[in-house]
Amino acid sequence: MPLLKPLAIALLSAALAACATGPRPVNPEKSLALNLAEAGGIDGLKDQTIPAEDYGRITSSNLVMDAGWTAAITASPAPGFSSGFGLGLGLLTMLFPEPVGAKEHQFVAWMPAEMASSPEDAQIKMRDIVAKAVEAALTELEWGHGPIELATYPFLWGNKIQMVATWLYPDEMGCPSKEIKGKHCILTVGILKPSLAKYSPAVIGGASQTNFFFEGDDAGNGFIRASNVGDSAIDTPRLYAMIAKHLPSWAYFYTPPARYLKIKTSDLDPKFPVIYYKGKAEIFAVPDTSKKEIIVRKETP
Repeated sequence: MPLLKPLAIALLSAALAACATGPRPVNPEKSLALNLAEAGGIDGLKDQTIPAEDYGRITSSNLVMDAGWTAAITASPAPGFSSGFGLGLGLLTMLFPEPVGAKEHQFVAWMPAEMASSPEDAQIKMRDIVAKAVEAALTELEWGHGPIELATYPFLWGNKIQMVATWLYPDEMGCPSKEIKGKHCILTVGILKPSLAKYSPAVIGGASQTNFFFEGDDAGNGFIRASNVGDSAIDTPRLYAMIAKHLPSWAYFYTPPARYLKIKTSDLDPKFPVIYYKGKAEIFAVPDTSKKEIIVRKETP
């Protein structure tokens, strides 16, 4: 494998420095999800405004792991949420009636340049990092799985390589091993070849160092995506959050609303866009701050 020589890195870094002035700043008026999406090149998304009370409850805990995603999605209202405005997380479904621009699963990362010798090397290393995160997630969830297949398909996928994991799901979910024809569950990962960037964005730390940038791609080439065969059903939010927990802090991935999924995995698929980062499902929502406390002042006699 050819190495990216120090002189080449220096020249590329100099060129990048000429067109970049510093890490992309965080916009405090936008959600963490939207800040991450915009930094990673995931376009066509916007925040929705929800009641401050519900926003606080959603963001103060990890609904996927702690509060129970099933209850939050299906209850009306979800436990602990206000009954006046919404249906827990269901209110987000109501607030995303319009089509979103990002209709494909997308994967984003800023790998420090010292971790790889070239974009090709970074691509393979990133695939292997995700494979380890997937294996750790399945192990922690206690979902048995078969061997994780690492593959490269240059003739088919162009500059993308992929990883495939087939696993055994709890019996009641209907995901037996792939030896049983027509009924199994698969997680597929596609990793695009990265470009070089001078900075990582402030939202993930803003390191002023050259990195390999795995940019969002709405053509469906870079992704982490679960799919099922037959009548199996996958608790995708829990699986995705667990994978994100085991990824580096400079990597995350995006899932579109359920209506855009080419293959429906279960009724638990969120009907709104989500970014999975550091083990949590980040939503595209901000609190409604329009209702401010009215202070009545008494006049001094």
